[in-house]
Amino acid sequence: MEVCFVTFDLVGERSEQQGWRRVGDLVKDDVTVLLRGERVALELFSDARRAFRGGDVNRVVRLFISPWLLTGREWFAAFEACLPRGRGGARALVLLLASTVAAWWVYVPVHELLHVLGCLLTGGEVHELQIAPYYGGALLARVLPFVRSGGDYAGRLSGFDTGGSDFVYLATDVTPYLLTVLAGFPLLRAAARRQSPLLFGPATVLLAAPAIGLIGDFYEMGSILVSRALALARRSPVEGPLAALRHDDVFALLAEFPTRFPPPAWPWAAAILLSFLVGAALVSLAWAAASRVGAPPGKPRRAPAAGQDRG
Repeated sequence: MEVCFVTFDLVGERSEQQGWRRVGDLVKDDVTVLLRGERVALELFSDARRAFRGGDVNRVVRLFISPWLLTGREWFAAFEACLPRGRGGARALVLLLASTVAAWWVYVPVHELLHVLGCLLTGGEVHELQIAPYYGGALLARVLPFVRSGGDYAGRLSGFDTGGSDFVYLATDVTPYLLTVLAGFPLLRAAARRQSPLLFGPATVLLAAPAIGLIGDFYEMGSILVSRALALARRSPVEGPLAALRHDDVFALLAEFPTRFPPPAWPWAAAILLSFLVGAALVSLAWAAASRVGAPPGKPRRAPAAGQDRG
């Protein structure tokens, strides 16, 4: 069964130039586009493999960016539905912004605690979790012995031991994003259906999390896979510069580049870029899987038009 988005059905029917012009128009459309078929992750990998074998670079690119477009289109449709035209629009906007800020404030410590859960459930050990005071770090430090209030980030699992297991490392990174997969799109679709700014905020935070994590957790997941693949190719352990590829902050990694990697620099720069692209592909996969949760098979949804009564 082939995975196909309505967006790219349209692109396929026209020339590439005309198709990409249509993408800009489609983003403004309030019709929600859903994936067709079952087992999204397996189908995406299957289609990508066939595209690579057939040398169809354009199709690979479409498979990569389709979940990004899908998520953006559904988000804009829900945003429009939650902001009625005319009277009540300003109040709805205030509620929407307030719910987004509140959801983010709650999400940050929950996200970090889910990192801890993923590590512990798969056999790892946790020594220190840093959470900024304004996200409840001081309160959590009184309850959980491994929490320390402070640090340079909103939250960071700064001390943990995977026992040398990449599986534990990946599970630690990916566990918080199960919230996105399980609840992101259902909340967004409920917000659009009910025209609820209060639901739109949490949905926005959950769906934005993978994109934000592209320079953090998702890069790190990509670097785990790339460094392991390079180690297998070289028949060597993941140590030295290969281990240095693994980082939870791309910008900090780039700032430390001269001290982390030996010359020549270009192979390590290429490895960082490849890790980033693998991380971006994982973001696409997460959104593709998330878009199937709560979606009736084969039936595109229409977000309620702005101005309709809330249900």
